[in-house]
Amino acid sequence: MTDPKPTSDKLLWFLRERAKELNCLYRIEEWLNKPGVTLDQVCMGIIESIPPGWQYPDICQSRIILEDSTFTTSGLRETPWAQTVPLKVFDEVIGTISVYYSRE
Repeated sequence: MTDPKPTSDKLLWFLRERAKELNCLYRIEEWLNKPGVTLDQVCMGIIESIPPGWQYPDICQSRIILEDSTFTTSGLRETPWAQTVPLKVFDEVIGTISVYYSRE
């Protein structure tokens, strides 16, 4: 029978991962609420905020496609290890946001 109680190492790892996710969301929120910045600056700020929030930030890259503009982390390479969601405004898709791992 396995022990149902998680170890303290697992709990610490879990809490660190949640903290990274929250910091990512806070950084994105800061960009969305920053006065005087352009839409391009916001998109680049979001792109730079995403990788540190993922489980493996060293191999994480991101991209926003917004109508005719594309914003990517440096050296972005599309891979099969990706998550992509549509960006919608009033139920109309205006772009996508994608997160890639450069390796499995």
